[in-house]
Amino acid sequence: MRYLIYISLISLLTACLGANRPGPESAIYDFGLENQTDRIDTLVDIGRITAVGAVDHRRIRYRLDYQNPAQVHTYAQSRWSSSPAALLESKMRSMTNAARQAHCGINLEIEAFDQVFASPDANSGVVSLHATLYTKLPRRNLYSHMVQTSAAAPSADSKGGVAALDSASNQAIRQILQWADETASKTAECAS
Repeated sequence: MRYLIYISLISLLTACLGANRPGPESAIYDFGLENQTDRIDTLVDIGRITAVGAVDHRRIRYRLDYQNPAQVHTYAQSRWSSSPAALLESKMRSMTNAARQAHCGINLEIEAFDQVFASPDANSGVVSLHATLYTKLPRRNLYSHMVQTSAAAPSADSKGGVAALDSASNQAIRQILQWADETASKTAECAS
């Protein structure tokens, strides 16, 4: 019986001492408040934005290309505030002014959304988007296009990765919209 009391007291003291130690801090990230004054006029509507299953979650992914480019890691204490698809949709809608009577739209699928380390000191954010231009009435897919962009990260941690992915996302959105507008302007179904 005395043995059980000693074990209980030791467990209680250990728990109390451990409670005073600061635990690892967790960080929740998004892309911050968007600049509403620098909006892009576009000829197409923004449709659905989805992500492949591998990136359809809130974990921040990274790869160590210099060790094993096929292995995916995630930060233990850092998360996105929502899925990359939701973050990209919010960013895209805040960046654009869609045409009032657009006959065509674009859907996007995120295929890559990673912080990639070329070496321990050099890393970048990589975003790959697959866009599909479609007619709204009748609903029909017309063309598709892939864009991959990257931007250097300011630091070799999750904070640097988020900044790089924000910048790479801006580039990818601009490239996709440029392609969509050029394609829509040459497509009879989008112009009618």
